[in-house]
Amino acid sequence: MAGHEHEQLRQGSVRRYVDEGRFWSYVARDRTTVLWFRLLPFVVIGALMLVNYLDDELVRGRYVLVVAPVMIALVNGPIITLIAGMVSVAAYISGRSVSAYGLEADWWIDIPSVLIIALLAVFFAWARGRLIDRLLGITMVAETTQQAIVPEAPRHVGPYEIASVLRTPQGSTNLVGGDFFDVEASAHGMRLILGDVQGHDLQTIQITNTIMGAFKERAGDDISLSLLTERLHRRMVAINSGLSEWHQRFATALVAEFRPWDTSVTFLTCGHPPPVLIRDEARLLSLPALPPLGVEHQQNFESYVRQTPFHPGDMIHLYSDGMVEARNSAGDEFPMVKYMNEYLRRDYPRDPELFIDFIRQAFFRNNFVITDDLSSLTILYN
Repeated sequence: MAGHEHEQLRQGSVRRYVDEGRFWSYVARDRTTVLWFRLLPFVVIGALMLVNYLDDELVRGRYVLVVAPVMIALVNGPIITLIAGMVSVAAYISGRSVSAYGLEADWWIDIPSVLIIALLAVFFAWARGRLIDRLLGITMVAETTQQAIVPEAPRHVGPYEIASVLRTPQGSTNLVGGDFFDVEASAHGMRLILGDVQGHDLQTIQITNTIMGAFKERAGDDISLSLLTERLHRRMVAINSGLSEWHQRFATALVAEFRPWDTSVTFLTCGHPPPVLIRDEARLLSLPALPPLGVEHQQNFESYVRQTPFHPGDMIHLYSDGMVEARNSAGDEFPMVKYMNEYLRRDYPRDPELFIDFIRQAFFRNNFVITDDLSSLTILYN
């Protein structure tokens, strides 16, 4: 499996466009590959000049010298491009006595054109570098915003071990996703939320921040899960108030409360995929679902609360629809529960990180592609 695929899903992972603030780390992770990428134009130019030497009718050397600075400017900076341009102009001038270049008697008339092209290549390299720096700056702001709004989940809360994943699609132009999660310790137990806000724009950031803020504020105080979820719903309704039907948003959410003193976990879901309980086997829990947060309804939240036993050694897997809606080249959806049961059959340790890593490997080994935001929380009662 390729190295970049290994980084797709991991503990606390967040999609990264930039590593250590360098453009070349986006192209490749090792310096050798970067070096070859930079040298590629020189290799091509050298090969063309060799062909010109062998057959000057097939490749004209003077044309290679003219376009050489432009080719080099594509992947190198202005300084290297300037040096290459100077060498190209010098070679063009000195080549008047080298018949292999195919220069005509009035070769000197082309010198200003060659010089202008070389200078334009230098300007292009400089402008490209400035543009890339600007785009990387914007990207890093988006990444920082994503991490500030949705920080990594803690690895341990009381007797529970947690592994988390948050990704947006590889190759997507959306820098900030709509998925979110949070884990908070409280006197009522460990409370967590995992959800998905509709959209991938600035309003999505605002809504995500509002929901996360409301959850952090009330998770430790609200006496019941239904009251906490109802507050989140009212926040979404307030956001939509005054907006036209076409501009209103919603958010799916799964809210859970883990209580170690009575070995149970309580769920309340609002339009979100059901969790998976992993014990002797992995199985989807059948939960009644309210409409998503923000969709007007007058339901009794308490009547949708469900409780299930959660004993030491058990695991719970919460996930967004990006996990189960991922498809391979044949159009098949990812059979998540199938691979979870395969993990259990192999008698691997009950470890959330190893569990997620196994699912990740199955995901990419079978050529499934992330096409939507993907987030998950795996909780082990240790």
